[in-house]
Amino acid sequence: WAVRTGRVEANPFIGVPRATVRKPDRVLTLSEIGAVYAAASIRNYPSGAFVRLLILTGMRLSEVAKMVWGEIDPDFTTWTVPGERMKNGKR
Repeated sequence: WAVRTGRVEANPFIGVPRATVRKPDRVLTLSEIGAVYAAASIRNYPSGAFVRLLILTGMRLSEVAKMVWGEIDPDFTTWTVPGERMKNGKR
């Protein structure tokens, strides 16, 4: 953008290596997940319910945060996330 708009003559980042994304060193154990869930159970609404929903669904934070009532079936058994909000672009 800066080069295109004439604010700088050349991209100062040319030749700078891209950062590599590191995978996590470990994942939570079942007992650690249980401890987080139990702690979330005593938190006030909405933070406790939000953390429990993240744990129960395994969904990404942004996917759960953008949930709207229209995505929940009337009988509360199914949540359908629109593909454009999913990382893989699928429902």
